[in-house]
Amino acid sequence: MYTEYTWALKSLQEDMNSRQAVMHFNKPSHQWDGNKDFVCTMYASFLIRNNKLRMSVKMRSNDVMLGMPTDIAFFTTLQQQMLNHLRKTSYPDLEIGTYSHVVDSMHIYKRDFEKALDMLHYSFENVQMPVLDNDLIDTNGLPTDVLKKLELLHEFNDLEEYTEFLEWQRGAGIRCPVLYVQNTYDAQGNRVYKVRPSVTELEGGLPPTTTVPLPLKFTPLVDATETSY
Repeated sequence: MYTEYTWALKSLQEDMNSRQAVMHFNKPSHQWDGNKDFVCTMYASFLIRNNKLRMSVKMRSNDVMLGMPTDIAFFTTLQQQMLNHLRKTSYPDLEIGTYSHVVDSMHIYKRDFEKALDMLHYSFENVQMPVLDNDLIDTNGLPTDVLKKLELLHEFNDLEEYTEFLEWQRGAGIRCPVLYVQNTYDAQGNRVYKVRPSVTELEGGLPPTTTVPLPLKFTPLVDATETSY
């Protein structure tokens, strides 16, 4: 019996053109009365086309404010992990391809309405996930020592503690993707989000995109908790 990850990896190792490299997340075992934590991700699929590893994820439901950002970060990291394993075992020249995120119900909860509207007043920039230098899982989909050392449940009291933790990681040779975005001002006094190299290196990074023009034309937001929609 293979893990979901191993099945997808094995499918591509045996056939570069395979269309069977699929990972299922929402399963029949999740279908029981009263389940209020029903898995949102249906499946993920991997394809190799034109020597690039593509990944697509299908979700039944996704919260824009909290769910989607963390989901995309997780799945694009998983895509990089698959790329690393395929390079080491089968295709050393394989390149990273596109990532597609498909959602049946993309929504914003009522509690986040004001936050979402406020974000539209700032400019955003296109960002790229940091390169995954270390394997977080093995070919069986099990956590490596690197992942175990990350202490994912560690809670930090302040930014200083987090910075010390990052420095410890680097000193131990653990380099996992960390995306640091700073809310700051551009030369014209507009509030923008800028990507920085790290928490400790604030200089550099990509320039901010053009400021969102005002007045803004808002699209009505729908509360996913309301049954009348």
